[in-house]
Amino acid sequence: MTRVAWSLLRSVAIVAVIVGAPLPAGAVAPPPPPRGNVQPALDALPAGKVGVVAASAAVDGKVAVIVQNGTSAPVRNVRVTAFATRPDGGRATKVSTQSLLPATLVPDAIALGALEFRPRDIPADSTLSYKVASRRARSSSDPTALDVGSLVLSPALAGDVVQTLDVTVTNPSSRTIKGPLLFRVTCFGESARPSLAVDTRIKKSKLAPGASASATVKMHELCPSYLVAAKGQSVG
Repeated sequence: MTRVAWSLLRSVAIVAVIVGAPLPAGAVAPPPPPRGNVQPALDALPAGKVGVVAASAAVDGKVAVIVQNGTSAPVRNVRVTAFATRPDGGRATKVSTQSLLPATLVPDAIALGALEFRPRDIPADSTLSYKVASRRARSSSDPTALDVGSLVLSPALAGDVVQTLDVTVTNPSSRTIKGPLLFRVTCFGESARPSLAVDTRIKKSKLAPGASASATVKMHELCPSYLVAAKGQSVG
């Protein structure tokens, strides 16, 4: 074997070891991130903060948000509160959610969220502002998070449902995840900013370690660019 060939072989071997290396003893794998076909445009987040870095306008009272962890430690129990203020200075309306996917955020990670106002409480000219609270997590794990795999977007359709997205998820953990399963699709516009959030639940009683489940998310607006995340209800 020539010296060049041996050098190349050794380089390939080193790469293989790095890619396939297991987690250090005691380390916990972070939850799978949202998957899709877009790199979202995010606002700058001050160091040491957890905050909303992108949000949509309200669609039938529903606002899609992306939350990012700008701290140096994992966080969970993230609560997002949105305030809708009328231009005439009238009373602000607020709603909150703790339903973020994933529920645990490691440093720099993002999660998909959705806030729901009553449509009459958020006129088109309302100004939205956000407050985010969180707690430091004991570990980086998220036991109910599902890994999003195959994604198949339909062509534009005629009728009330204008597009569908077939989603397959897998339980990446060593424990059974109990249902129902929640699938969240966040759609994006041409500027790579959120435009819509669509949630779908399937009544699956449980998902064994390594097992997969599928759902078809029906959308009433076109969604050419998207991110998807999913989770179960609890672990068995």
